[in-house]
Amino acid sequence: MTTYEFMRWLTFPLMTAHLVTVRNDIKLLIKSSKASLKEVSILDVGGRKSPYTINLPAKITLLDVPQESGTKEALNLGFTETILTSIQKKRSNIKDVII
Repeated sequence: MTTYEFMRWLTFPLMTAHLVTVRNDIKLLIKSSKASLKEVSILDVGGRKSPYTINLPAKITLLDVPQESGTKEALNLGFTETILTSIQKKRSNIKDVII
């Protein structure tokens, strides 16, 4: 577990009910999977800031759009090289990133 994952883990009790519900549902799906935990793969769409898959025992693939100038840049949406580098340092379970 990275420092970032630990700090996010500390905030989980403060998350809204729907975020907790989704994260718990994902954990149940992983637990009930017939594959071993090291073989479970999850596609996290739009997941660059997703709290759902942080520190889960699975291989996570993040899918998002490239950040372009204009609205996406103004709203800080999508991936940039800087964001990709940062995510890969912070998260221990990221297997792949699809842009």
